[in-house]
Amino acid sequence: MKKLLAVIMALAMIISIVPAVMADAAPEVITFTVFRGDPGDQPTDDNKIYKLIEEKLGVKFEFEFLAGNLDETLGLKLADDVYPDLFDGGNSAETLEAAGVLIDLLPYISEEKTPNLYKHIYTNNRIKQLLTDDGKLYIIPNYGINYNDQIQNECNGPAFFIQKQVIAWNNYEVPTTLNEYFDLIERFIAANPTTANGTPYTGFAILCEGWRHFCLINPVQHLMGRPNDGEVTIRASIPRPSSTSPMPRPITRN
Repeated sequence: MKKLLAVIMALAMIISIVPAVMADAAPEVITFTVFRGDPGDQPTDDNKIYKLIEEKLGVKFEFEFLAGNLDETLGLKLADDVYPDLFDGGNSAETLEAAGVLIDLLPYISEEKTPNLYKHIYTNNRIKQLLTDDGKLYIIPNYGINYNDQIQNECNGPAFFIQKQVIAWNNYEVPTTLNEYFDLIERFIAANPTTANGTPYTGFAILCEGWRHFCLINPVQHLMGRPNDGEVTIRASIPRPSSTSPMPRPITRN
């Protein structure tokens, strides 16, 4: 679990400095350098969330996203001995732990000074899953807690998404069938062919490069009420065995 949730230290460091930043009526903006162990896009200058963080906390970020092989990239950074403020090792986070480049965060977290972060890592005694063998805390999940304490903040799975502005344009009537979904998109684009700056809207797109074609296949299964159990469901009719016939071999689903 720790490997899969390894966006390192960002939440802890930000929250730990909030009291000092908020105490100043006109805080000086602090810029953190961030390495993300996954490919991604740079946030736009008008990103509402990052603008709000800067306004409320006096914090900005300079992001570097993974380009190439993660292990090779981490190896180069460790060899150069020049590290970002916030370091995400992704699925190779143990490489950073072994290199001794991470800071133990436990001394900076308390119920009094960082109550939200304290609750985040101690809910359901989650701290046991986060501590290393030597009892230190190097990595904190950056995910919010929602729906019966499941850790969830991003939705990376396949689905039929639609922008909130389209729902608002439709008087907040949400489509519930596939026909309604595409009808809404077509009507929105007919009425709003471009954005405010003249960029044409793309009505519908699915990532289908190589193995990522599951983005096209899996949502159909989800609409049928099936779990995320792969591209193919095998069904077979098995005759009811008699008392003397051997039991059939079970059918497995991949």
